[in-house]
Amino acid sequence: MKKKGCLSVGCLVFVIFFIAVPVIFISQNPEKYNTDSKSKIARELDITVEQGEGVIKTLSSVGVSEEVTIKHDEGLDNAHFKGEKGYRIDSQDASNIILYMNVNGTVNMIRYGNNTLFQNGKTLNKMNDFIVTKEEMTDLQIRCQNSLKSILKVPSTAKFPNITEWKFGKEDGITIVQSYVDSQNGFGAVIQSEFQFKIKDDKVISLILDGKEYIK
Repeated sequence: MKKKGCLSVGCLVFVIFFIAVPVIFISQNPEKYNTDSKSKIARELDITVEQGEGVIKTLSSVGVSEEVTIKHDEGLDNAHFKGEKGYRIDSQDASNIILYMNVNGTVNMIRYGNNTLFQNGKTLNKMNDFIVTKEEMTDLQIRCQNSLKSILKVPSTAKFPNITEWKFGKEDGITIVQSYVDSQNGFGAVIQSEFQFKIKDDKVISLILDGKEYIK
């Protein structure tokens, strides 16, 4: 019985050791194992946690969430000067945002497509100037559907496609929404009609349905 007790004590000591060692190791290397956003970004950009916090603030200034995926792209390195590093960022609402880092761990430039969002310490544009967020897509979808039903011959028969078959975009301050609707015409036949909305300052400035413009 004593032998069994010693064996149990030995197992307990082993378990405590197995748990304690990793905890101590992690506590001595917090920057490597912390899962908060600034630590995660610091690891991905190979900078300090303090510098990572600065990157988060810069991303926020152009409308990019701190919850992003960052990948180093060697093809972007040294684009503007020697030692510069380039990264591709994917956020919840947009992909392929380009981030250029200075050698001192600060952001040199952020670009999206042909648009410069941040450069030389200044915010020039924001992502919302060029993209429609997922939350905005849902609101626009509902709004456009309701507007279309007001001009359809038999609105109760209207069937709209899944949001994946809708197109959203922004251009020169105007939001553009395109898709189609199946509904009955005045003769009871179901037809498919393509439509396009243009919205500016939260107001519909153009609605085209099957080539006919209803609002201009």
